[in-house]
Amino acid sequence: MVKENMNSPLAEELNSIPGAKLKIAEPLARYTSMKIGGPADYFIEVVHDSALANLLRVLELYKIDFCLLGNGSNVLISDRGVRGAVIRLAGEFKRLEWHDENGEVHARVGAAYPVTQLVREAARKGYAGLEFAEGIPGTVGGALFMNAGAYGSEFEKIVARIQAMTCSGQPLEFSRHEMRFGYRDSHLPIGTVVTRVEMRLQRSETAGVAVKVRELTQRRKSSQPSGLPNSGSMFRNPPGDFAGRLIELRWQLDENPPRPDKPHRSSHGPPAESVTLI
Repeated sequence: MVKENMNSPLAEELNSIPGAKLKIAEPLARYTSMKIGGPADYFIEVVHDSALANLLRVLELYKIDFCLLGNGSNVLISDRGVRGAVIRLAGEFKRLEWHDENGEVHARVGAAYPVTQLVREAARKGYAGLEFAEGIPGTVGGALFMNAGAYGSEFEKIVARIQAMTCSGQPLEFSRHEMRFGYRDSHLPIGTVVTRVEMRLQRSETAGVAVKVRELTQRRKSSQPSGLPNSGSMFRNPPGDFAGRLIELRWQLDENPPRPDKPHRSSHGPPAESVTLI
């Protein structure tokens, strides 16, 4: 871990940015749904675009790596913490604006706005199209970035435009036809920081939208028990199945032990060494 203090040149410069709040060696467990995670070298909350742009420019100047942390519902953070800077959007990035244009509704949402809260706000107004996202525990920016989805739909189907910044603080904007979505991926340029998302919804009957949201809420609760620290989704295996899977996995490893000089490959993803857990 970087041994820093509030009097270091970098810390002093970060502290001088209006709209940014710096914490040194901030434990991340309090910001994740799994309630785990060691300290970040620099933890910075920003409340508006100017603060974010200035922060990104300072980090680039000092060659400090950074990552974004939203609601912390889909990350596992080591007890050793995170080197570099962790940025958390707040303030203006939690705003929601509605615009009704000839029966078509546009929602302009800050990247830090909670997805579940957005779904329920839309339902209360009778705006359809977001029901599938009920129960997704992350923020709008994270959901857009990973093209989150459930129940046969996903964010790419409602996105109209996004605003963002480059890793050096320059503004970016993409319309829907300029974006290329894939399964759980928006394929945005590396280093892109999503700041706002514009979505296209449809006006509908409030009661009908509310009923659909309640149905999906009950469906999720019946299949994914909650109440304990979790990673966003919880799955209940049939009795005895978990133990059987552990035995099967042990057999596989005994027959094909991973070599120290070669990452073990899973049939469900990339080598373990290529996965970044935040």
